[in-house]
Amino acid sequence: MANGTTSPLQEPECLFFWGKSAPEESGAVHGHSLLSHLLDVAAVARVLLERFVPPSALQEFGAEVLAALVGLHDYGKAIPGFQAKWPQGRARLESAGFSFRPPQVLKQDRHDLATAALLPREAHLAEALACILGGHHGYLVRLGERKHAAPNRESPEWRAARCALLRDYLAAQGLDASAVPDGEFLETRLDAALWLAGLVSVADWIGSNDAFFPYAGRPPLGPAYWQDAQERAARALQELGWRETVSLLRDEHAGTAALLSRMTGKALAPRPLQSAVEELLRGIAEPPLVLIEAPMGEGKTEAAFLAFLRLQRRFGLRGFYVGLPTQATGNAMFERAVRFLQAFADQHDVQLDIQLAHAGAELVESYQALRGVYGEPGEHVAAASWFAKPKRALLSPFGVGTVDQALYAVLHVKHHFVRLWGLARRVVILDEVHAYDVYTGGLIAHLLRWLKRMGCAVILLSATLPRAKRQELLAAWGVAENEESAYPRVLLAQGGRIASRTIIAREQAPIALCALSELLESIAETARNLTAEGGCIAVIVNTVDRAQTLYSMLEDTVGDAAEVLLYHARFPADERQAIEQKVLAHFGKECERPERAILIATQVAEQSLDVDFDAMITDLAPVDLVLQRAGRLHRHPRQRPEAHREPVLYVAGLAGESPPDLTATRWKYVYQPYILLRSWRQLRERPIVRLPDDIDSLVQAVYDAAPADEGAEVATVQDQDAAYGQYLAEMQEMRQRMHNVALDTDAPDLFAFIDIPQAREAGEGGLEVVTRLGEESLAVVPLWVSEAGWRERPDAPPFDPQRPLERDRARAVYARQLRVSRKALIEVLKAQARPPAFAESPYLRDLYPLILDDESKTMVGNLQVRLDPCLGLVYEKEET
Repeated sequence: MANGTTSPLQEPECLFFWGKSAPEESGAVHGHSLLSHLLDVAAVARVLLERFVPPSALQEFGAEVLAALVGLHDYGKAIPGFQAKWPQGRARLESAGFSFRPPQVLKQDRHDLATAALLPREAHLAEALACILGGHHGYLVRLGERKHAAPNRESPEWRAARCALLRDYLAAQGLDASAVPDGEFLETRLDAALWLAGLVSVADWIGSNDAFFPYAGRPPLGPAYWQDAQERAARALQELGWRETVSLLRDEHAGTAALLSRMTGKALAPRPLQSAVEELLRGIAEPPLVLIEAPMGEGKTEAAFLAFLRLQRRFGLRGFYVGLPTQATGNAMFERAVRFLQAFADQHDVQLDIQLAHAGAELVESYQALRGVYGEPGEHVAAASWFAKPKRALLSPFGVGTVDQALYAVLHVKHHFVRLWGLARRVVILDEVHAYDVYTGGLIAHLLRWLKRMGCAVILLSATLPRAKRQELLAAWGVAENEESAYPRVLLAQGGRIASRTIIAREQAPIALCALSELLESIAETARNLTAEGGCIAVIVNTVDRAQTLYSMLEDTVGDAAEVLLYHARFPADERQAIEQKVLAHFGKECERPERAILIATQVAEQSLDVDFDAMITDLAPVDLVLQRAGRLHRHPRQRPEAHREPVLYVAGLAGESPPDLTATRWKYVYQPYILLRSWRQLRERPIVRLPDDIDSLVQAVYDAAPADEGAEVATVQDQDAAYGQYLAEMQEMRQRMHNVALDTDAPDLFAFIDIPQAREAGEGGLEVVTRLGEESLAVVPLWVSEAGWRERPDAPPFDPQRPLERDRARAVYARQLRVSRKALIEVLKAQARPPAFAESPYLRDLYPLILDDESKTMVGNLQVRLDPCLGLVYEKEET
């Protein structure tokens, strides 16, 4: 048929196939016909293609043909095994003369596999394309899976009806079979294959929503139905919050100072870093990789947002995603991203959507508040509920979250290609890229390869990087650093070349390093002395157990002389969030600071929280993290107490002529022993650290150095030699584990690409694949149990664990979660059956109940687990 035909259906027998079953009370007594569903999904794809630019390899198809291909995703439902699943639909087919015999014909009932098996035979599509279309339930179909997926010994009327279905499906869109290419090239164009797979799944999710595509009251099947479906698809996207892309930068000639002023609400001169980024972006021909290495406080985040404005305008990119190391850093960045969008969105008559993408997003009030303004007139930034599910968050044009959410795009987990499709043609900003080990850092390099192929621009932010890490990231973008620029630096990679600028960073007062014993008594005494004459002091230690013990020691001895706060990851989520807000209120940039206060924290305080201290004590850690912690020392201009006019960093573990015992302190279970020993040697030789001058040299000295130095103490040399061997072995193991799970951009073809084990994200069961290595952990909810029921708080009303919870109560329980990593406790928890209150709740089904007695404790062997109102979750071994 020619385009624009108004002819009615020529093959009415295909109407007997049902695509969606329906209860009789719905009014759609025959459910939703398969042909109707295929057209609905094709219509959604057609409207999406008005807003999303496909990879170049798919553009030659044209939007009409691509949409038609997407709709064929459920072609495999027209088989006896599937059509027999709904008794009412089967009866109708039998009355029309369709046979469901012999019995073995019903064994093939997987419609996704049948789609992959039948389309090459009956629509003459290439096997690769058919396997992509059949993969809409989460995994692309493997060749071995489709071999026996077609119906075995079905009667002839089934194939004839399917061929009629195909003809009428294409005719309704003004197409015929000759217009549909076989798509053979998709076998080797992996970027195009995954982009198409993502489009198919998303179009199917929306096209399956009967609120937008009802089963009854529609025009007759044919061109009129197709037109109606497209109009419904456009309304559906509008109602879901999927607006058309707008360029936030209206005037491409706007100056940097004017943009900064709009962004911050203050008249600010551009910092050298921001000017350097702007200069490098001039005249680029393709979306680049920008790598910014600069000390804390140089305006890296503002530079990234400025770059986003330029890149989006220049290349028509869809939005941004900012990935960070932790939920806490993600929450802080989310606030900044919302303010940035609000500063520019009011220029447009459109509401911008932004999502917070991490497991604890439901607990963040500022994010939840944006749900409440969705669709409200005059509101320019909102968070539409449809995008809030984990696999949909990256579909929103703007997002902030953990880097893990983006990394799942390059792991063989369910619907990984949906995440990759959502990231395509966006600016992806990864902050704190120095914070990851070889395993996660290697996954980030794989992500960069995919993002480049998906038309993204990428901005990487770091205080500093080891040389090998920087070279790995650049190589992932396909470039090599021929000449190293001095630190602080900005690198821009595009067109196979690197341009660079060394910037002038603001001079900071030299930081005096003072050596302390690693003993907690020594740290506590120093903290008491530092607050004696006033001031806000941070004590950052490497383990929760040390933080809890130190807090108890100081709380008992400091008394009313200073306020003592404890901040770590082993508090219930709602309490941890409240503590985080209190930390920011006490030590943030613009706050009423207490006269005397001590913050005792773990690594949760070392990244992205904009806090400032008069003096600091830190446990020995890898040198880059020690410097990161030091970045919170005299961070902002302010009047300091007389005793703290000059910044001093006390490093626990530097005292003495030999390194601290890494087993007794348990630091070797947190950080790599070799890097700790190298950091110990470098730090103890420097009475003063000058920022930013010493940052790069210290980091390179630790990460690039040979295992031992001439003239070093014999014991230290032996320790370092042993640790170096262990270090090399662990690095190699991490690299191998990373390569085993990462999806390879250089796979020879699609079938080699997907021929690795299918995995699940954490919490989904089955073969789990992780974005970070480390001890296994579980998310639990502490619960007090009595005869009246369970309580998430001692003073909360009881609930019956054998009955599903109402939404609000389930959210209240969800808000109390925390993670545990003790192996014995995990074994006990995983062995317990979760009651209906958890198993049947979308909020709680991935959480484990941690049952506590009236004293807020439980026993696991000789391990006592106690939830303390001041200390958080405490592990204590009983003497045997």
